[in-house]
Amino acid sequence: MEAALYGPQGRIVLSATPLKIGRAPDNQLVLSDGKTSTHHAEIRPDGQGYSIIDVGSTNGTFVNEERLERNRPRLLRAGDIIRIGDVRMSYEVSGAEVAPTVYAAQSTEMPPTVAAPQPEPQGYPAYPLPQVPPVPPPPYPPPPNPTPYNVPYPPPNYVVAPAPVQPQKTDRRRTWLIVGIVAAVVVLACVLASALGAIFGSTPTKTLTTFCNDVVNDNFSDAYQQLSSGFQSKVSETEFDTEMQQITTASGGMRSCTVGNVSDNGSTGNGVVTWMANASPQPIISSFQLVDENGSWKISGGVIFRNP
Repeated sequence: MEAALYGPQGRIVLSATPLKIGRAPDNQLVLSDGKTSTHHAEIRPDGQGYSIIDVGSTNGTFVNEERLERNRPRLLRAGDIIRIGDVRMSYEVSGAEVAPTVYAAQSTEMPPTVAAPQPEPQGYPAYPLPQVPPVPPPPYPPPPNPTPYNVPYPPPNYVVAPAPVQPQKTDRRRTWLIVGIVAAVVVLACVLASALGAIFGSTPTKTLTTFCNDVVNDNFSDAYQQLSSGFQSKVSETEFDTEMQQITTASGGMRSCTVGNVSDNGSTGNGVVTWMANASPQPIISSFQLVDENGSWKISGGVIFRNP
C-alpha cells in the first residue's frame, strides 16, 4: 500500500522518513506561501499509516478545514484535504481494499426447449432424367520439339576471386563532435548543480533575510527558529517573544529591514541588518554572528538592536 500527497507541487510519495513542511529551505517540502511558518508541520509514519502534526505554526494546520491542536498527531485517511496557509493537498492511498460488487440474484432455471413441428413429408412423382451423349475431346496439335539450350559452364579448376574489401574510413569529425557534446553536457550539469545549490541551499544572507522579515511581520515564533541551538539554550522562545514584543512596541513597530555586509568562512559568518522603525526616522543597526549547523545557517549571537 503506497501513500502520497497531491498538490501544486505534484505527487509526493511518502516514505518511512518524516516529511517536514514549512517555509525554511531545510524542509523536505518547502512552501513559499506567506501564511506558512518556517517549520509548520510534519507527516510521520505510524503503525496504521501516516499522521500529520502541527509543530507550533502561527496560522495553524487544517485537515478537512478542522484546525489541529499543536504537537498533537492526527491520523490521516484516504481522501483527506490538508490545508497549510492557502496551499491545499490531498492525501491518497493506493491499493486500498474495495467492497465487492453485489449483483441481484438471478434464476438459473431455463424454460424447456420446445421443438418446432416438422411438416409431414409429401410424395412427389418420379420423372426420368434425360440422357446426354458424351462430347468427344477436340483435336489438339502435338507439342513442338523442345529447343536445346547451350548453357556455358565454367572450365575445370576455375576459381572465383573474392571481391576486394574496401577499408572503412574513420570519421574523425563525428568523433570530435560527440566528444564535444559530452563535454558540454558535463559542464552544463555542473553549472546547473551550482545554480540549484545557490537557489535552494541555506546561506547567511537567506537566514538574516528570513529573520528580519519575520520580525517586521511580528512573527516572532518563526524568527526564533532562525537562532542556533546554542542561542536557544540560553533564551527560551517565550523570553524571546516577550523581549521582541517590548522592543517593537517601543519603536512603534518595524516597517522594513535590509541585510548587508554579509561574509562567511564556510563554518561561521557575520552580517548586518538595518531596521526602519515607525516611531523613529533614524535607522536601527543590528550586527549578528552566524554558524553553519549541519548545512543550515543559524544566528549564534550579536547585538539585536542598537543606534548607529
